Amino acid sequence: MKNVAFGLTIVAGLVVGLVCSDGTGGLAWAQRSPLERAAAGELLAFMSDLDEHRQQLTVLDPRLRVVSVYHLDRGTGEIGLRSVRNLNWDLQMMEYNNAKPRPTEIQRLVEQR
Repeated sequence: MKNVAFGLTIVAGLVVGLVCSDGTGGLAWAQRSPLERAAAGELLAFMSDLDEHRQQLTVLDPRLRVVSVYHLDRGTGEIGLRSVRNLNWDLQMMEYNNAKPRPTEIQRLVEQR
């Protein structure tokens, strides 16, 4: 069980490293802020624990405006793609699930001045 968990940690590290590598070396890449990397169009990767058995890897491609979510099983070492979404249309929405006053209501109030 420990070997599988260790192997999963190694695989997750390699995945994050490959996803985030820009060919200039890890130290230079690591020293740049996420905002600098996003502005350069580089992939961003975030790891988080879901529970004691699973981790989540979220990969964001700011250039293509796509997010991908993977679940990593600590017990088996399995990596499963859970979701991929192009954010282009999401980012063009003016409001969704917002509490009042909604953005368009605020806009109307400001424009009435």
